[in-house]
Amino acid sequence: MRYFFTADTHFFHRNIIQYSERPFRDVHSMNQAMIAQWNALVGKEDRVYHLGDVSFGGLAETFRLLAELNGELCLVAGNHDDELIADPYLRERFHWIKPYHEERIEGHDVVMFHYPIAQWRGAQRGSWQLHGHTHGNVNISGAAMDVGIDAHPQFSLWSWSEIKARLCDVRALPYPRKAR
Repeated sequence: MRYFFTADTHFFHRNIIQYSERPFRDVHSMNQAMIAQWNALVGKEDRVYHLGDVSFGGLAETFRLLAELNGELCLVAGNHDDELIADPYLRERFHWIKPYHEERIEGHDVVMFHYPIAQWRGAQRGSWQLHGHTHGNVNISGAAMDVGIDAHPQFSLWSWSEIKARLCDVRALPYPRKAR
């Protein structure tokens, strides 16, 4: 099993094309390109951690789109996922749905949350924080990374090897000093 990460796909979101300067003329071409890119990278047995804001589409069209995507999907819910996670049919497409997740992957402690956070469990001991929400516009100090689709140089999902290459040499956050 290989691991992939993404956030803020915003399938069916017409305005995200302009807001995030996505290279598409319309929602249909954006959705089709993102599905093709996803399935070219992700195999049926791979795991994808989606860190929130999956779709702005209706329940039926989102259900059909999710059925096209390869991999076992795990969702760390974002601020635009309330309707999606409330629907029992859409919930079935995900291996699990959580508001926050911690996992050890290949010897690395990883904290996953939709929002970037300044301090996370184990930050001083080398754990990594993966997040979305900022569409590549905010940098957090320490071993934190926006894994959103807009933050990827090729507008793609992030592979585990890409994340390791970016975060392996980042120093752990120091313990905060009290002002004197």
